[in-house]
Amino acid sequence: MQNKLKSIKNKKGRIDDFVTDADIASEKIIVEAINANFPKHAILSEEDNDKDIESDYLWVIDPIDGTTIYTAGMPTVAISVGLLFKNKPILGVVNLPALNSLYWAQKGKGAYVGGKKIKVSNKKRLIHSVVGSDFKIIDARVEEFKKTNLPLFAKVRTMPMLGSAVLGTVFVAHGIYDAYIHRAHPWDFIASALIVKEAGGKITDYKGKTIQNWLQYNIDIIASNGIIHDQILSQLNK
Repeated sequence: MQNKLKSIKNKKGRIDDFVTDADIASEKIIVEAINANFPKHAILSEEDNDKDIESDYLWVIDPIDGTTIYTAGMPTVAISVGLLFKNKPILGVVNLPALNSLYWAQKGKGAYVGGKKIKVSNKKRLIHSVVGSDFKIIDARVEEFKKTNLPLFAKVRTMPMLGSAVLGTVFVAHGIYDAYIHRAHPWDFIASALIVKEAGGKITDYKGKTIQNWLQYNIDIIASNGIIHDQILSQLNK
């Protein structure tokens, strides 16, 4: 699919943030489907957040999460659609095109991939755990590394980076990762965080607090199986 890209543009002149024709096409399909079925609902999308409708229901879209690695030809990308009701996640859908996997969850109804119910892992110790992470903005990477990765490097089994916050978070829900740590935007987390919670996992910020404002521009997320959550917090907050 990447071989068919017609355009790649940097956002606001940044060399580390891209938008492609595929992002725009994906967003158009999703927005049109929402407008056709829920015309009175508001929409917030990574690529176009100018729709001005007042509603208790807000759809939050990332048409392609992992655009940078997508332009490099890597398959680890995700499409994310989440629904907030009065600023609380109630529905999340994540499509992983390269893996042919559709993850979804509804508040109080559990988490699924396709028609199969999923749950988080049962790892009890950090040293046995796979804890994923990612970095985005170049000029903040060193400080972010010191804050999140360095304290955990010698304490975990491994710390993979796949370039997609959505993918990393749903991997926790599926028990592939035991935890995932990242600082990113609402459209990166709203759908996938709900999927983790419905799979039996835990979501907090870096201080262990519940996320209150899902619409703040940057959100610090620790997604885990719940069992190792306090161990991660202990390392990050020494």
